[in-house]
Amino acid sequence: MSDRPDRDPNAEADPPSEDEAATDDAPTDGQAEPASPPARPALSFGQSLGRLAQSAAEVAEASAQEVARQAQRAADAARPEAERLAKQAKAALDASRPHVERAAQQAKDYVVEHEEELRRAAGRGARVAADAATPAPLRPAVRAAEEELRRSPQPEAAEDSSDASDDAPSESPSAEDVKPEPER
Repeated sequence: MSDRPDRDPNAEADPPSEDEAATDDAPTDGQAEPASPPARPALSFGQSLGRLAQSAAEVAEASAQEVARQAQRAADAARPEAERLAKQAKAALDASRPHVERAAQQAKDYVVEHEEELRRAAGRGARVAADAATPAPLRPAVRAAEEELRRSPQPEAAEDSSDASDDAPSESPSAEDVKPEPER
């Protein structure tokens, strides 16, 4: 006979379930065992895994919500300080603007006033770099070619004087007339 109250006592006895069979086989020392919670139906591995995943998701969601609340509180607390620092940075920028503009104008004026000196210094620097890059046996030839270029009259100057005398265009176009072809 079964211990289930929903069963008819006159009905034929069903074989005991797995849970009942497990409790019947357990030895007793004359003591009554505490009532166990109602037995759950056996779950497959996939079902067990699904329940574990669902439980983990619920815990993770609760944790994520708490972290989000903490982050929002931190952002709200930091906002006044961030706004104060932004205003301070803007004020510093506005205060420095005239100084930067003045320095840029002074640099421009210096370049205009000392243009010839800067050109000579750049030429000397280029010459030193060219000497360093040129092998020693070739340096005299490079210097001679440089001197020859300096002594010969500029081709543009010669063409400009000839163009002024006759209206016909010259056979060789000047650097201004030659336009680079677009790359394809």
